[in-house]
Amino acid sequence: MDPYHKVRPKQSRSIAIEPSIKLFVISAEIDYYLMNLKEALDTDNTNDIRLFKRRLSSLVKKRENLLIYINETSG
Repeated sequence: MDPYHKVRPKQSRSIAIEPSIKLFVISAEIDYYLMNLKEALDTDNTNDIRLFKRRLSSLVKKRENLLIYINETSG
């Protein structure tokens, strides 16, 4: 099987779970996509590089918003 089409970790869903657990899941997804981005960069696979960069950007924004939410509600 192509290493870029492995089973992905479950996407974080908007269900009622603790924000700290959501943060952990998002961080795990970021680690997963960083690892795959490194592999794509090593092989110069431009389609996968573009895909992983876009997904990482989305996850980082989601993590930033969640951190803001956690800071505002933990006051």
